[in-house]
Amino acid sequence: MNLVRAKGSVSLLLLLAIMPACGAVSGAIPGRHLVSISVSPPFLCQGGTLPVPAGAPQNFTATGTFSDNTQQANLPVAWSTSDPSIATIDSTGTPACVDKGVQGRVTVFARAAAAPGTSAVVTGTAAFGCGGRFCP
Repeated sequence: MNLVRAKGSVSLLLLLAIMPACGAVSGAIPGRHLVSISVSPPFLCQGGTLPVPAGAPQNFTATGTFSDNTQQANLPVAWSTSDPSIATIDSTGTPACVDKGVQGRVTVFARAAAAPGTSAVVTGTAAFGCGGRFCP
């Protein structure tokens, strides 16, 4: 009888150890997955001739929409740009032109896993302009 309990205890410990890897304990809702990412605002600019209005957004934010039609604001995402020689973006969604002399427009990408433990990735996009004709 003690042997059976020991086996059951080991099985329970093993189950508890692997559940977080499956997303069962990490806050993920079973059966729910990310279906889209909306990035706001759709366009930001740096280095234009007009001053940035007070209170205007200086960074991008991501909102995720899930398969159960719920949304999550400030979704944790991996940020990147289409051309890091023109502009970069940090982990908080704040973009920056690489150099005042470099002008251009890049696509900003926000990427997140569709569901825990999968390789499927959902991507949202916006645009970022650096100086000159790319900003007002």
